[in-house]
Amino acid sequence: MTRKGLFKVLTVVIVVFIVLTVSVGAIWTKDLVIQGSASSGKMDVQFVDKTLTPHGVGVYAFYTPSTPYTLNFKLGNLYPDTAHNVYVELYAKVQNKGSIPVKFNTATITSTNPLLTDNLQVYDVTPSNNPAVVRPFMSWPVALNNSGYLDTAIFNPAGIWGVPPGQTCDFKAKIKMDDNAPDISQGQLSNIELTLNWKTP
Repeated sequence: MTRKGLFKVLTVVIVVFIVLTVSVGAIWTKDLVIQGSASSGKMDVQFVDKTLTPHGVGVYAFYTPSTPYTLNFKLGNLYPDTAHNVYVELYAKVQNKGSIPVKFNTATITSTNPLLTDNLQVYDVTPSNNPAVVRPFMSWPVALNNSGYLDTAIFNPAGIWGVPPGQTCDFKAKIKMDDNAPDISQGQLSNIELTLNWKTP
């Protein structure tokens, strides 16, 4: 082989080597993109129905102007009664108007006059399908201060997921004077606030 022929062969080998090297080193890529949007749900629990029913001679009860989130009421002329026939029954229907399920969390009561409210009793009488659930009258400082006093099966009809959007649940309570209320509790006036707190499941 002549020097010229050898040069041609070497040239071809070098070109082939360069082509192969470039081919192996050229990696093409393509991205697959996942995209979208996310939004948070809205919690909105409202009172949609309410009644106050007084029991006992001279006892009165009525709602004052309220909002979907607050029930305002006045009770009057309560007095001790060992037969438990003197009380006011408070009923409220709660509806989940939000977009996510909610569960009952806790209930709290505040007042402005302990001379009266220390001698009031609140009794949770929400209907229950469980006859073993017994909820006796409770003294004011203790009453309804945690979910253990309320029938969570009623407040959370769908179990662990609570009250789904659009569904309702009921709440009933009796309010009465303590059978042993002292004379100092006569003629007293107090503002009362009952708060039913809700949470996400």
